[in-house]
Amino acid sequence: RPHPRYNELLVEFQQAYDLELTRDYQPPEDLYVRVNVLQTIGQFIGPESGQALDLKRGDHTVLRRGDIEHLIRQGLIEHSR
Repeated sequence: RPHPRYNELLVEFQQAYDLELTRDYQPPEDLYVRVNVLQTIGQFIGPESGQALDLKRGDHTVLRRGDIEHLIRQGLIEHSR
């Protein structure tokens, strides 16, 4: 069984060393993915593309997987088929 604070400690470690250890756990199917934005995220710079992004609740868009994979894991956006 994982440590009860595993997820919290993993996030702290990744932030402290500017790492993304869980991204691309499996090889991506596509470089770009269609997503639905579930919660307003606001403006940020895509970590993979360096592109300025602004995501608002209800947006449906296609983005680079590496820029938004962490947001999918956090439940802020979801894949759209």
